Amino acid sequence: MPADPYIRYIELFVGRTDDFAIPFVEGVWIRAREPVTTERVRAALTHVASPMSFYIVDPLGLVRCPTIDFDTDGAGVRKARAAARWLRDRGVVALIEPSRNRRAHLIVSLDAAVQASVAHRFLIATLDGAGIDRVKVEVFPKKGHAPELGQVGSCLRGPLMTNPKNGSSYPLLSATMRPLGDTFEETMAAIVPASAERVIELAGLEPEPEDVPVRETPEHILRFNFAYGASEVLRQLWDKPEAEPGRSLRCPAHDDVHPSLSIFPDDRRVLCWAPDCLLNNNGRGRDAWDLFLLAPMPEDAR
Repeated sequence: MPADPYIRYIELFVGRTDDFAIPFVEGVWIRAREPVTTERVRAALTHVASPMSFYIVDPLGLVRCPTIDFDTDGAGVRKARAAARWLRDRGVVALIEPSRNRRAHLIVSLDAAVQASVAHRFLIATLDGAGIDRVKVEVFPKKGHAPELGQVGSCLRGPLMTNPKNGSSYPLLSATMRPLGDTFEETMAAIVPASAERVIELAGLEPEPEDVPVRETPEHILRFNFAYGASEVLRQLWDKPEAEPGRSLRCPAHDDVHPSLSIFPDDRRVLCWAPDCLLNNNGRGRDAWDLFLLAPMPEDAR
């Protein structure tokens, strides 16, 4: 175990060490495009600098800290506790970080990195096994592969970091809801990483890909998608003036807290990473034509 608790923090909770994110406006984080260092982490945790949000998947597609965000007012902590107990009964140590309005993060720090696909399946298996519905629940990583070239994937505010929305920070709790320590140093020393081997077992095998029949896209849809990019439809019909190709933003189709909607760099498609969202579409996303058809009706037309 490293003597420096800030080095241990990075080892436990930071997936990608060559970049991180900082708060920009409420609910939006932007890339710092700088490496994660112990000095930066110390400054953020001691409130000298802005809080940091870390990218879950490293450039090789590996994950060290799978996390579930229970973004449900009043019930997040209860759901996180149920998931932590379910994992504890199966030999996996999980941490609970409560947040404002009794929301919570469930954090599983591993003793070795696993493939993003394994981490994603493990989190879904945890929710299903604990009998937790996925309404307003997000898993990190949101997808099961390495980020595209030039992309960094999803980020999540680091444990013990200040929540920019209310200026508060929260302790890490065990499955029995007891704080791991009274100080940062005690907390870091008390964390025992979960077994990556056990997580792989719980994740199960990769499902066989389904045979999806190939369908030709009608000519009028092809012409529409060629003439109008997805970002333009979002700007004009979904009231998202910040929409641009390759950007992530808060999804207008559900009550989104973290920027969950990704616009593909070629501007041909969008994908919301919330599984139950209209713009997820069973992981296929939506093209410009779909966005046009699904756009909310203007108030004066109702």
